[in-house]
Formats: sequence, C-alpha cells, structure tokens
Amino acid sequence: MVQNTVFVIGSSLVFAYGPYSTILSPEHRETLNRFLNDEEAFLELIVKSASFVCLHDTTIVGTAFLIPSGNRLIFTRRIGVT
Repeated sequence: MVQNTVFVIGSSLVFAYGPYSTILSPEHRETLNRFLNDEEAFLELIVKSASFVCLHDTTIVGTAFLIPSGNRLIFTRRIGVT
C-alpha cells in the first residue's frame, strides 16, 4: 500500500513538472528528469519535508512539500497538481 501511494504521489509530480521540460535548457531538463525518475531521491524528499497530499474522493490530485532550507524561517516548496 505505501509503495503504491509513493508511486502515485511521484506520478503527480511527473505530471505537474513534465510540461516544463520543453522550455528548459538540455542541462536543466536532464536534472529535472533525473530527479523525477529517482525513487530514492523522492523518498528522501518525503522524509525530509512536511508533505501534503490533496485528495478528491480517493484520488490523489495534488501534492506539496515544504523543505527546510537550513534557515528555520525559510522553506522551499515543490507542488504537483494533476
């Protein structure tokens, strides 16, 4: 169950960020694709961040991650919406 949920959450990020690959430089496109397809990095993101999952009935329709930046007052965010 957990593994499937992680896959679905990861898929929402791929869906949300995938369209940006067409406007990125090849170097940045490769960085984005590497992150979006790296299960270990994604699991690390979940562990290190405050993670939010948005549901519509039982379907995951969005995710948000607040990631500590080292400064306790500043957070980086990553959002995926399907």
